[in-house]
Amino acid sequence: MDHTATATAVHSADIVLVVTSPSPADIWEADDAVRFAKAKNPRASVRVIFNKVRRSTVLGRLVDESAKQVSVPVLSVTLNARECYQHAVAQGWKALDRAAREEVLQLIVALLSPSVETTYPILLIL
Repeated sequence: MDHTATATAVHSADIVLVVTSPSPADIWEADDAVRFAKAKNPRASVRVIFNKVRRSTVLGRLVDESAKQVSVPVLSVTLNARECYQHAVAQGWKALDRAAREEVLQLIVALLSPSVETTYPILLIL
């Protein structure tokens, strides 16, 4: 993460969104990314979102508990593991099924909520 472009982007962002899976090792890395973002830009709103969540698995069922391991607020919206998200890179919005579109819209609403102060831009750390 200590790449010059990453540091510059974090320094300029109003919101830093750290994307992580529910895997314990990934959550530890996400918290490292959170600390990096807060050190580079104390003014930014830093949030975490869980990606590739499978609610039927042990890790998926423990997402709410896992969120307590992160030192900043975690968005209540999660992105489920969906094949169509991979297709969306090439095909755009039309590749998303209805459930995926609903998740994306919920994410946008969460990012625009009053609890996330911004005048933009937003930076995603994946």
